Amino acid sequence: MMRRWSSLAGRWHARTHAPVARTASSAPRTHVLRRCTSRSLSTAAGSSGGSNKGNMRRYLAAGLVTYVGATGVFWYLFRPRPCPHDVELPSEVADDAVTDEQRKSIFDALSRSYDNHIGTDELLMGVWWRRRNLIARARGNTLEVAAGTGRNLKYYPASVTNLVLTDYSADMLKVARHQANELEQSGDMKVSGAVSCRTMDVHDLHAVKTDAFDTVIDTFGVCSMERPVVALRELARVCKRDGHILMLEHGRSRYAWLNRILDDGAHSHARKWGCWWNREIPDLVREAGLEIVEHDTYNLGTTHMIVAKKRALD
Repeated sequence: MMRRWSSLAGRWHARTHAPVARTASSAPRTHVLRRCTSRSLSTAAGSSGGSNKGNMRRYLAAGLVTYVGATGVFWYLFRPRPCPHDVELPSEVADDAVTDEQRKSIFDALSRSYDNHIGTDELLMGVWWRRRNLIARARGNTLEVAAGTGRNLKYYPASVTNLVLTDYSADMLKVARHQANELEQSGDMKVSGAVSCRTMDVHDLHAVKTDAFDTVIDTFGVCSMERPVVALRELARVCKRDGHILMLEHGRSRYAWLNRILDDGAHSHARKWGCWWNREIPDLVREAGLEIVEHDTYNLGTTHMIVAKKRALD
């Protein structure tokens, strides 16, 4: 009997003390958990620090690449270049000394190589995209002045029902006519009506009736006009009262340091290209009596996109 009671007492003791044993054994596991958590936090902190350093290196590398790339493009666009033609001009010219006749000689000489000369520049500066966006707004009976070699032809939409290209360089227009023929033969010409080319002086569009066109377009022509205000007044005259004049021009920037560069190179650039790249384009438009509806600038403010119209009658 005593043995039986001793056995029962022993079992009871084991059961009652088992939780104490389990509690005691959990203490080491708690310490282990704390050590693991500490190590995990330490590892995470180290990983975060490494990630931040890696991001900083990538940002610095991206900034360096951007700086070097921008510097390279800027140098390429404003680098000294040999004269692309052999037309003789005075060694020193004032703003009104490069006459239209001299410009005509320059553009006639450049007509066959003009697109090759400026193609890379326009690609780097995104000018092709600006041309496309501007020309897409043309509609109805459309006149383009200073059309040159027809660089805008492929961008004209089907909303244009008749297109007349004019330039005072007959050699330039020959290239434009060839471009138009190629687009028509390939089916890439979107103009829904006729396309014609006429040799004409933008300062005197005497063959064009007043209020004749829904859209009048000039891209990079104001810089090469001997009397830009007179020419712009002619654009206003031939444009309908509810029509628009679409312009894409290069001129003075909003940055003084860049204007100094443009001013310093203006005479040399005019002798090579017949173009004054430092004109105040918005001022000329307003002086001609036009109302500017929209005006956006690109390329550090040197490229001007302008939508203008005739001023309301008093």
